[in-house]
Amino acid sequence: MKKSLVGYDYKNLMGYKITCLVSADEADLPFHFVTFGRSYREIKVNWESTNKCFLIYSEKGLGRAFIKGKWVKLPEGSAAYWPSDHRVRYEPIGDEPWQLSFFTFTGRNAESTLELDECTVESAELSFIPEFMDKLTDKHDKDDFQEFSVSGLCYLLLKLRKLTRGTSGIDKGVTVTNRIQQSVKHLNEHITETLSVASLAEECGISEEYYCKIFKQFTGATPTKYVNALRISRACDLLQKNPDSKIEEISRECGFNHITYFNKIFKREMGISPTEFKERSK
Repeated sequence: MKKSLVGYDYKNLMGYKITCLVSADEADLPFHFVTFGRSYREIKVNWESTNKCFLIYSEKGLGRAFIKGKWVKLPEGSAAYWPSDHRVRYEPIGDEPWQLSFFTFTGRNAESTLELDECTVESAELSFIPEFMDKLTDKHDKDDFQEFSVSGLCYLLLKLRKLTRGTSGIDKGVTVTNRIQQSVKHLNEHITETLSVASLAEECGISEEYYCKIFKQFTGATPTKYVNALRISRACDLLQKNPDSKIEEISRECGFNHITYFNKIFKREMGISPTEFKERSK
């Protein structure tokens, strides 16, 4: 059965034109617009985290967005992006109307395509967005809307990712993947230290929840399980090289503060206790 996206509401409210969409099976779509439209006189926006990604493009006037703990100006021709679990805050500057194009989207590949934390971009290459918005508006109730919107959203995301990796951004938007790679490298080099997930996330400049989500996508394990696996691997090496060492000494050398916890994690990872492993090593 052909999956379809259907526009169910197109309205003018407080200077807004909004198209809302529903999906016959949105979980099976790689990219999926939830809403898109224009505001002709933007007001102050302050939303809590949402399960949708959010993108605004400044068509006319001047505004600002709260990104990574500070306000960043958004002149004409600039854009701001927020991932699905971030708070969305932006507002106009001055008395002149601030006109925006805005998009919310989701889908199994939407966020992974960008691999970005919240960021802002200023570039002449973003000028295609108003034209794209016009085409979306014209096609939203036509048979080919689904095909057009999915390919269009893919192009939009890839274009934004390219720009954030270039030299034209207000904030170059280092990808989350790069930050996680650095974080994993840091963990590998400091596995005996006590490193909280909160501190690791803060170092990456993202929320703890988002850090855990992307970390698991990148490594296949949560930060805690990943660190424990590294420590147990180190413990096995030490037990094999120094079979006469005391178990408690080995546990401390691997970053475990409590021998009971070390024994529990070791047996869970290796299937046998440290003592049994030690005897077999001899």
